Amino acid sequence: MKDLASRAQQLAARIQNVGGTLTPATEQQLAAAEQALGRPLPAELAALFRITNGVAGVVFDGGYRLLSLDGLLASWQLSLELAKTDSGCEGIDGARDAYFLPDWFPILDGGDSTFLAYDNHPASEGRVGQLVIVDPEDKYREVRSAVMWDWLLTESIEFTGEATDEATDEATDE
Repeated sequence: MKDLASRAQQLAARIQNVGGTLTPATEQQLAAAEQALGRPLPAELAALFRITNGVAGVVFDGGYRLLSLDGLLASWQLSLELAKTDSGCEGIDGARDAYFLPDWFPILDGGDSTFLAYDNHPASEGRVGQLVIVDPEDKYREVRSAVMWDWLLTESIEFTGEATDEATDEATDE
C-alpha cells in the first residue's frame, strides 16, 4: 500500500504543479459510489479518488480529463445500458471481448464519447489495473496502458483553465 500512496501523492503533485486544484472524495462519496456500482472500487481507484474527485481544467495527453465519482457512475451506467443492445467488440492486447463490462470503471473522459476505463477483470493476457479505451464507434477494445498509474504519471498534462460542465455542476452543488 505504501507504493500506492506514493503514486497517488506523485499524481497530486503533478496536478498541482500545472495549476489544478484537488478536491478529494469523501468516504461517504466513495461508499455511495460503491453502493451504486454494487461492488467495491478497486484499492487503486479508491486511492485515486481520495486524492481528487475529478479535476476541472486539467487535461492529459489526448484531451482526457479525470472523471469524478459522479462522472464514473454516469458513464458506467450508460455503457452498461448500451452494452445490452450491442453485439460486442473484439478485445486486443489483454482486453476482454465485450462492448463494456461491469468490472470496467471509466476514469478518464476523452470529451468525444470515448473514455479510458480501469480494467478490474482483464483477459488472460492482460492485467488488473490496465486502462482500456472504450469508444462507442469502434468495434475493438484496446489496452491503452498496462498500468493505470504509469499512464497517469507519465502522460503530458496541462492546465487549460476550462471547467467541464460536470466540474462546474459539482462545484455549485456544494
